[in-house]
Amino acid sequence: MPSRGSWECVALQKEQAEGLIAVNKRKEGDKGQMTVAQFLEMTAEDRKVVR
Repeated sequence: MPSRGSWECVALQKEQAEGLIAVNKRKEGDKGQMTVAQFLEMTAEDRKVVR
């Protein structure tokens, strides 16, 4: 089962101008800046529905 984590994405004025989001993960900290597409790719396993 994939691990579940809380993600935080921030798009302040600087990030918006560059087309990026700043990403943090609880207990792991700063993951840097990336595009939304990169974030979705990086978090694909965390977002899978487990039944």
